[in-house]
Formats: sequence, structure tokens, C-alpha cells
Amino acid sequence: MKNPLSAVLPPAASLALLLFAGASFARDINHHFHERYDVTEGMRLILVHEDGDVEIRPGEEDVLEVDVVYRRDVKRIGVGKDPEFEVEVTRDGDTIRIAGRESGHAGMNVVTISHIQEYRYTIRAPAWLDLDLRGDDGDVSIAGWRGRLGARGEDGDVNLEGCETVAHIDLDDGDLDLSGCSGDFDIRVEDGDVHLRNHVAERLRIRTDDGDVTADLRGADDMDTEIQVEDGSVTLRLPGDLPVECLVRTEDGRFRADLPTARRVEIRDQAGYVELAGTKGKIRITTDDGDIELRER
Repeated sequence: MKNPLSAVLPPAASLALLLFAGASFARDINHHFHERYDVTEGMRLILVHEDGDVEIRPGEEDVLEVDVVYRRDVKRIGVGKDPEFEVEVTRDGDTIRIAGRESGHAGMNVVTISHIQEYRYTIRAPAWLDLDLRGDDGDVSIAGWRGRLGARGEDGDVNLEGCETVAHIDLDDGDLDLSGCSGDFDIRVEDGDVHLRNHVAERLRIRTDDGDVTADLRGADDMDTEIQVEDGSVTLRLPGDLPVECLVRTEDGRFRADLPTARRVEIRDQAGYVELAGTKGKIRITTDDGDIELRER
């Protein structure tokens, strides 16, 4: 009797299908990593978390405590290497580097279907520890931090709450949310939005391409803020007693000001000048296609 596969598939495809059928593979990957490391002031943590979500909170001891959970189901057809996950830890002087690594998915005629059920990093450490976070799609949540902070990501969101820090944040499509923070912030976001609530703007730099910026700012007498947006809009809420002057310019958008107690408000076409309660601090805002709106808190 003729093989029924030969009637509908060429010989090479039939052979591949038979090989696949004879080399199917399914398993769950469950990896739990938990370690503690002594740290001293001046040390830095580099965390490479890729698609893993991250939560970082201050601890009471001079100890870096790391907990990683990775759970994934994998189905593979073909002859290849089993997928695996591991956490790599290295220490070089005052720097501890922790990286989650996925391996496998390689071989002959391999088709892999997998789903991440849980992938998270939970960090407890002294709030003075410097942080350098490097991710892809994972979200980041940090509260109460004082050490220097760097965060780079692609599609993941970043949320900071109650942090008094020097921060450099670089995101592609993720959103940034700051609440009750202060310090020196340098922010670059491509397609995501930036939201600041109850933020003390000492030195603040924000650059976005397609995202919107909304900011509720509290007073810093010598604040130095610059916001540059291409296609997004900017909405700022400011205290009326803030000693600051605002220089505003937009190419194709509109400028509106609702500042009843301001000393001076001038609007000319797509540009404007505002003086609230003095000129000690400065705010500069520019957009290409987006609107700009200033409101009084």
C-alpha cells in the first residue's frame, strides 16, 4: 500500500514530518534562585533582567537579597538542545552583576512553542546601593531609593515612587511613571509616555519622540527643567508661588496657559513667556506637533 503522505507531500517534507513526529518534546522549566550578598556603601548592582519583571525595595540590613522565579512551559518538535534557564552572578571589585540567561532552542529542524508563566526578580537592599538595570520587555518598580539609578529598556514600563536620586532612564516603547520623587533626572523615551506626580524638579531633562508628557511639579527654588517633545503634547501643573520663568515654543501645536496668579504671561503665536513668582528657576519646553498647556496647582 502506498504511503498516504506521498500523495500530498514531496519526499523531503514527508521525511521531515516523520522526524518531527519521532522527536517531540514537552516540559516545564521551574527555576528558583535565592541568594544574599554582603554590601558596603559605594557598591553597585548591575541587573540584566531581559523580559523579567523587577521589584526593588529598601532592606534593613547591609545585604543584597535576590530572589528570581522563572516558570515556562516548552513544547518542541525536532532534534535539538533542551531549553534551560540560569542566573549568572559575578563580582568585580565594588560591582555585583546578576544576569538571567535563557539557553537552548537550537538544533536540526526545531520548532519550539513556549509560554512564560512567571518571570520576576525581587530585590531587597540598602537604599544607598547604586543600580544599573538592563531589560527588554520586563517592567520595573522601585520605591524609596537613594542611590544612583540607571535603567534601560525596550517595551517594559518603569515605575518609581518616593525616590530621591540621580537617575538616567532610557526607554523605547515603555512608559515612565514617577510619583513623589526628587533629584537629578535625565529621561529619554521614544514612543512611551512620561507621567510625573508630586515631583520636585531640581534638575530635570525629558526628551521624547512620540510620547506625551504630563507633570505635576512641586517647588524647587533653583529648578532647572527642560522638556523636548517631537509629536507628543506637554501638560504641566505648577504651584503659583514657584519662583520660576517658563520659555515655551511649539512648531505646529498650540500653547495655552491657565495661571491666574502669575506675574506675567505672554503668548505670541506658537511661543510664550511666563513668570510665576520670580525668575530664580527656569523651565524650557519645545514641541514639534504637540500642544503645550501650563496650569496652576
